[in-house]
Amino acid sequence: MSIKKLKHGKKKLLKFNFKNKENCNCFIEIISINGGSDSSYYTDIIYKQCKNLSKELNFNFFEIKKKKNNIGNIKYLKALIKGPFSYVIFKTEEGINKFINKSYTKKKEIIQTSYCVLNVLKEKKINKIDIKKKDLKIETFKSSGAGGQHVNKTNSAVRITHIPTSIKCKSSSRRSQNQNINNAFKVINKKLEENNKSKKYRNFFSQKKYNRIYYIEKSMVYDYKTKKKNHNIKKIIKGYILPFIIKKLV
Repeated sequence: MSIKKLKHGKKKLLKFNFKNKENCNCFIEIISINGGSDSSYYTDIIYKQCKNLSKELNFNFFEIKKKKNNIGNIKYLKALIKGPFSYVIFKTEEGINKFINKSYTKKKEIIQTSYCVLNVLKEKKINKIDIKKKDLKIETFKSSGAGGQHVNKTNSAVRITHIPTSIKCKSSSRRSQNQNINNAFKVINKKLEENNKSKKYRNFFSQKKYNRIYYIEKSMVYDYKTKKKNHNIKKIIKGYILPFIIKKLV
């Protein structure tokens, strides 16, 4: 698929030299991280921006996983975006988005600072984490509970510890030791994935990898990467972010 197949009207994007860039689809993750329930209002904004940008560029947007909080707003979303050089384009939007506004959820009209993160990953590099055997401590013990005499008489239950992170997982629901080991490996892999994500989000903060800051009351947006201000905040919130991306690429 060629970048020239982008929807008509996006000629400015063609000025960027995609020749030496990898043409692949991307996964995006949007996560509310700080600011309580208020941050979920802004996670919705980032979601709409990504979805509207995909539509504007004639990309396909597929929701894979979505979690909502108790007020019905998004607290986590994962999606696959299919389109020419979608990874290169959306990667420019990766980072922390900071929102400063009156609180939606607190009774007093206090100013609340909320954060949400956009994480962008190549589609073809979403693989299971490579766990080295030397980093694992595997213990076996007798299981308890339902399952008959076989469960209680053999060391079928398994506890696996990932030594570098101290992450632990126990599995005793299966009858055989091998089944419990396989089950525990799956859980450990999932926990390590989540741990790596958390580490990446902490690094965003420690390295100050901000994308934009939204001053809602002042109707102003500051883009950290282009160092530009924009007062057309209503349009930006609705998804008009292509000008920022063009400036980052061209």
